[in-house]
Amino acid sequence: MNRFGRIALLGSAVCLGGCVSWYAHPDLLVEPMPAETQVRLCTHGNCRQVHAVTFSNDSVRAVPYFQATECDSCALHFVRGEIDSVQTRGLNTDATVFTLVITVPIAALLVYVSAKVPRD
Repeated sequence: MNRFGRIALLGSAVCLGGCVSWYAHPDLLVEPMPAETQVRLCTHGNCRQVHAVTFSNDSVRAVPYFQATECDSCALHFVRGEIDSVQTRGLNTDATVFTLVITVPIAALLVYVSAKVPRD
């Protein structure tokens, strides 16, 4: 595969990566969640990307996402009533379908054409 083919595949991967976004879940702090669940907690307009989220009636404990889930000294503590929003990552279905319908055929065409072009 020559340069055009590699660029087409890389472009497709980048476009599909853009289909992941954050979704609000108002009742996310109702039931326990797996420690590896990636969550964005927003308080007073500041959002933090965290995991290992645990909660009680009045408080929420979370660890910054790029720290180990077991890191007690890294843990952040929030008053539950001060949390503005709770979000999780997920696929944006509309963007994914659009990307697949548009990008994949173009990438396939570029790979096909690049196979026909003489090598450098």
